[in-house]
Order: sequence, then structure tokens, then C-alpha cells
Amino acid sequence: MTLGKRFRGFLLLQNMMLKDFIRHGLANRSLATEDAACLSRVATLNLQEIARWDRDLAGGGSMSSGEAE
Repeated sequence: MTLGKRFRGFLLLQNMMLKDFIRHGLANRSLATEDAACLSRVATLNLQEIARWDRDLAGGGSMSSGEAE
């Protein structure tokens, strides 16, 4: 398995765990709505990162010209 696929899987798993944590925290009122919103933004950023990894992998794994190493 390539590093890109492992990283993608890690982000997908992290998103599933975040969504469960947010859902349970809001259900039992142990998580403030502001905190839930912040964690939801992290999940959204993970999805954007997954899309970037997918684009990079589809392009042969090369970095975009505007990105630094």
C-alpha cells in the first residue's frame, strides 16, 4: 500500500471518529456547540486534504508547482 493511500485512509478514519465524537458530545451535552463547529471545520479540512491527495496521486504523485516541500 502506498503512503498516499495510507494517509488518505488515516484522514477518512479520523473524520469518522470526529463525527462520532461530535455526535455523542452534542447528544449528551458534554461538547459546546462552538467546539463542535470547530471540530466540524477540521473534518472539512480533512476532506479537502483527501481531495488534494487524490489529485496528486492521479497526477503521478508530483507536487503542484506552487507547493513547497
